[in-house]
Amino acid sequence: MSNITFINVLVVTIIAKIVVHYIERYTNITIGTKLLQYLSNFNTLFHELGHALVALLLGNRTSRIELYSNSEGVAISHTMSGIRGWIPRIIVSLAGYPFSSFIAFISIYLVSSGHVVILLFSYLIIVLLSLLVWIRNIYGAFWSLSFIAMFSALIYYQDHLWINTVITALVTFLFLESITTALGILRMSLRTPKEAGDTSSLASYTKIPAPFWGVLFSIQALYFAYQSIQLVNL
Repeated sequence: MSNITFINVLVVTIIAKIVVHYIERYTNITIGTKLLQYLSNFNTLFHELGHALVALLLGNRTSRIELYSNSEGVAISHTMSGIRGWIPRIIVSLAGYPFSSFIAFISIYLVSSGHVVILLFSYLIIVLLSLLVWIRNIYGAFWSLSFIAMFSALIYYQDHLWINTVITALVTFLFLESITTALGILRMSLRTPKEAGDTSSLASYTKIPAPFWGVLFSIQALYFAYQSIQLVNL
């Protein structure tokens, strides 16, 4: 991934988000927001997979993942009750944001190393397995099938320009979302600490205020972002 390509796509994405925000604010036209939320579900999938995979590693069961049209999602896992389930619940709740940040970092590493095709196949396999194993709501299934179709088309036609363009754009968007969602949950933890997703769950488990966890998630996201930028600058 060249510096120019990464920076150009990143700048275009940021500008697009700003433009879409003001278009919706002043005209009530929401199609741009819907499209960005649709793309944001790629980051949401990795966030929920973080919860699901860690739950699996800890011997717990994840029954389903749901993705929603507003770019939110949920992973429903079953942990042991009482004190035996307390630590696993904390670890599972912690996993989402770091996992999506790590995936963004790994994605940038693969693209910057010239392994775009490997990343393309990896994305296809991850979305396909997620659909087969965990995704169970209608919107989530539709979203997954559309991304599977897109990745499959790129593989079938083997147009390297399109592959590089689409994957670079998707990786850049994933990178940006891993940061903005972490900063967003920090803002939510400050404004509505009882309704701030994973930070609220962690606060209820540990009695440590939600903003602490919001700061922690933001720090790790910025750390991975810094390391990702270092890769691009090599």
